[in-house]
Amino acid sequence: MALPTVTDAALHRMRQLVAECDTERPIVAVMWLPSLHDKKRGKNGETVWIELEAHWKVFVGDWHLAEGFDKSHEPETTRISDLEFWLCPDPDVPSLEGKTIDYVSGELVVR
Repeated sequence: MALPTVTDAALHRMRQLVAECDTERPIVAVMWLPSLHDKKRGKNGETVWIELEAHWKVFVGDWHLAEGFDKSHEPETTRISDLEFWLCPDPDVPSLEGKTIDYVSGELVVR
């Protein structure tokens, strides 16, 4: 699997989040979230459609974030710099090749 580039700003923020994490084994999880289409009722009873585009999401937390996807074994992680990353292993999601993980406007993003 091709590894994404991780900016210094993102690494700095991830290290902060790992330090704040009170779990046994914190990891950086890079997950693909599929598109979402849903509806709700507006204040006047009208239908309001909610559409979210598919995108990559970066979380820092316990390694059980990744375990939930395949409980048959411990998740395979990759070391980038001094951090442990779990990169979504699903072959049906877009590749992270050529992508960059950055910290922009207070959020970890993949671009």
